[in-house]
Amino acid sequence: MLSNSNKEEEMKISLQKADLERAINFVQGIIDKRTTNPILSNILFSASDNKLELYSTNMDISSIEQIDANIEAAGRSVVSAKMLFDIIRKFPPGEIQLRRMDNNWLELKSASVQYKIAGLHPEEYPTIEKPKKGDYIGIKSKTLLSLIKRTIFAVSYEDVKKILGGILFDFSDENMFKLVATDGHRLSLVREPMSIKIKKKGDNSVVLPRKGMAELLKILETTDEEIKVSLDEKMAIFKTETKVLMMKVLEGTFPDYNQVIPTENNRTLKINRQRFYDALSRMVIVSAERSNIVRISFSNEGVVVSSESPNEGEGKEFVEAEFTGSKIEMGFNARYLMDILEVTSDEVIEMRILDELSAVLVKPSQDDNFINVVMPVRMP
Repeated sequence: MLSNSNKEEEMKISLQKADLERAINFVQGIIDKRTTNPILSNILFSASDNKLELYSTNMDISSIEQIDANIEAAGRSVVSAKMLFDIIRKFPPGEIQLRRMDNNWLELKSASVQYKIAGLHPEEYPTIEKPKKGDYIGIKSKTLLSLIKRTIFAVSYEDVKKILGGILFDFSDENMFKLVATDGHRLSLVREPMSIKIKKKGDNSVVLPRKGMAELLKILETTDEEIKVSLDEKMAIFKTETKVLMMKVLEGTFPDYNQVIPTENNRTLKINRQRFYDALSRMVIVSAERSNIVRISFSNEGVVVSSESPNEGEGKEFVEAEFTGSKIEMGFNARYLMDILEVTSDEVIEMRILDELSAVLVKPSQDDNFINVVMPVRMP
């Protein structure tokens, strides 16, 4: 736990501008710009033992970054994240000195630049419990990155059902790790063969918030090292050598995704992923009121993607494809299909269709571990 000492702490340190800028950029990511609690728009510095730790929190998600620094006087300081980041970005390259002043302000200076910015007493900042040494599992960062990228786009942005505002981490199958996301109009499921056990009573699954997952992606995109993960019924912790990301588990019951996946769809389309994506991206330009709604006609010759707007125009494009079953015409939100195609590396995409209004299964043709379900749109 980050201790709250009554001792006045001067905090006087020096470090490289690039290191400080990178660290602030990371920890400020979780700060809510619309927070009603002003203290949460700040970050906390804690300096000791030639290490500087930066803390931020929105009370649901917390982040910690550790960087090397020359510590002349240990201590802590609390300042505005945005103000500090805007200032540090404009500093010339090289060493920066930081000193907490008696009035809680923070002095920053280099050989030619000096700032003094208002701060708060460290005692006012929420206490953030640092992760304890415990049971962590190791996951390759690139593996977890791929899993999250293939599900996060399907997370709901609406507040009606908060449980849909996160990604389900499902460990119920001891040999298969699954991530699932749905907004009620589409669903994405990705499976990775691996054995993972978590310390959780009852159902072996947790739902982690979209914002926390977005911040985790930033970590995973910049490291090749294995990431340490700890999960229980209340909290998820992700650690690298220098970064910690902690988030509360969302409360509620996630829908039974197995019941959503169609199993009797008897029409099958196999189509080149890039050509299909290009056609969709061209047709949304003239979709009615920029709704992203397109019409797709399926036949033995291939597909025709079309859209029209009474006030702007219309367009259509034929894409050669392999289709089995009777011809059918359906409406789709093209963005939903494009989101899937953007995170799929396979050359050929498969769509399995039942009728005009039933859920459609979308997957890479040769991969049964990445499954998507998309609801069609009723067309006039």
